[in-house]
Amino acid sequence: SMMQMLLEIVASYDLGDEVGRENLKKVLAEKLACGDLGEGNVKTIMAIFERLVDDVEERFRFCVNLINAILGPSRADVSNTSRPLVDEYLEKNTVKSLQMKIKDPRFG
Repeated sequence: SMMQMLLEIVASYDLGDEVGRENLKKVLAEKLACGDLGEGNVKTIMAIFERLVDDVEERFRFCVNLINAILGPSRADVSNTSRPLVDEYLEKNTVKSLQMKIKDPRFG
């Protein structure tokens, strides 16, 4: 595909320029976040990331942050839409543990 060819060209570039590396990280992160790239494109992007970010910990944090950014909006949607349902459930079903009396076995 055209995307795969472009990624292979990028993979062949010298990544010595700091500003260029940062810009490339942003572009590749946006491409990963946008959706359906196919397994081959994702593998190529991750191979480029290995060259862009030498430090394994930093690369790991970058990937975790990227995943959180991708999943973040869907998590917010779920929590926002489920909150009224949780509130309604709690109103209808009083919490039994709050109604129980606590007994201390020492005082019988």
